[in-house]
Amino acid sequence: MEKDASAPDPSRQRNGFSGVLYGEFTDTLNDGVRYSVSLTESALTIQRISSSPGRTKVVFNLSDCVGCRAYRGPDNVDIGAYFTAYFYPFKRRWMSAGVARQRVEQCFRVALVQDPLVNLREAERWAHAIRDASVLQAPRRDGEKHNSLNPVNLKSNFR
Repeated sequence: MEKDASAPDPSRQRNGFSGVLYGEFTDTLNDGVRYSVSLTESALTIQRISSSPGRTKVVFNLSDCVGCRAYRGPDNVDIGAYFTAYFYPFKRRWMSAGVARQRVEQCFRVALVQDPLVNLREAERWAHAIRDASVLQAPRRDGEKHNSLNPVNLKSNFR
């Protein structure tokens, strides 16, 4: 059966697709801080939305991603859902000339509609897409990337 075209999916009203997964989410600690988040086959890009001219953009390579999870808020009053991606990118050490992997967590609050289940489904969709894309970017033992073998699996998350 086909969905009714007159009733758009609320999770996709602000999260359009154009070869990438895109969404706008709030900070987990401050609802006034909003982020533009996009996921491509190889990177998660995060940009703070603000009225100040100096916008900061952070790009995380999915080959540095070790996982992502979606979950409900700590209490039943919160209608939002959350997803957190875990990365271990190389970063410069402040006391040394070398680089080392350091854990970075990126957490976002999804509150697209007043229905907590719809928000949780959207958070789960993002977590699933990030996990799938990061698996495809992980280097194999022979040095070849997974996505060079089977790029079809990732495309299903970008509907």
